[in-house]
Amino acid sequence: PHDSIYKSVDELKIIIHNMDDLIWAETHAKRVGRKCKLYLQPEWGNSDKMTPITIDYIKKNPKWTLSIQAHKYLKIN
Repeated sequence: PHDSIYKSVDELKIIIHNMDDLIWAETHAKRVGRKCKLYLQPEWGNSDKMTPITIDYIKKNPKWTLSIQAHKYLKIN
């Protein structure tokens, strides 16, 4: 993201494919305003592995909210 947008964004959603993405998420969360909603979404193709990790991370870091692609769970394209 361009530096100029961080203080004006309403939400930040990070797709979690591996553990490094959690570090990336925290780095960028520090740059947004206090009212910005923070979302972590397990990457669909790696969801079996990353969903439990993402949920555990959110439980330990409640500033984050879980985001999912409901249409994929419901098999809606």
